[in-house]
Amino acid sequence: MRFPAENLSDIERIFLIRMGLTKASVYDGSGMRRSDAQAAAKKVGAILISGASPCKAEGHRLRTRKGHCAQCNIIAVDKLKRYYSSGYVYIAFSGELNSCKVGSTTDLKERLKRLRGSSYGGVADWVIYNAINVDSAALIEGQLHLKLDGFKASGEYYFDGQDFRYPRELYNISPSEAWIFLLDLAQDSA
Repeated sequence: MRFPAENLSDIERIFLIRMGLTKASVYDGSGMRRSDAQAAAKKVGAILISGASPCKAEGHRLRTRKGHCAQCNIIAVDKLKRYYSSGYVYIAFSGELNSCKVGSTTDLKERLKRLRGSSYGGVADWVIYNAINVDSAALIEGQLHLKLDGFKASGEYYFDGQDFRYPRELYNISPSEAWIFLLDLAQDSA
């Protein structure tokens, strides 16, 4: 693994601290082609790459794996942190809708409270059918959404009684079937 501990500037170290990242989050891509550095960083689980050409706006050297300046685009870094953080991927079920909702969270009790309180999908009878604690929870959640795409439910509802919404994470599938898909993905990622 190529981690650039001694090659980081003080400003880059401060940036990592402020973002809640460690030096292990950064792959040293110095002297590598961009695509090779991106693949290598992904393989070792690093979300940033150093050693690339400086950004045009400020001359920063830390890039996301997609090649964007990490220091100019901290929202992308926050998304990447969430994407690769551990947490629960859950299957929630509504008997009224006879549908499942798939999601990820770090706090199952709070998530269930918000699902019910917001009347997600227009109902408040949600229960957490099952959940699994995994590394890269948002990544696995995204893969599960792709697997369940053919079961997508349609409809509309008022979110918190105000904003009109279309549910994007509802599926017409039994919770036990959705759970099998999730377990397969979790096992493949282990």
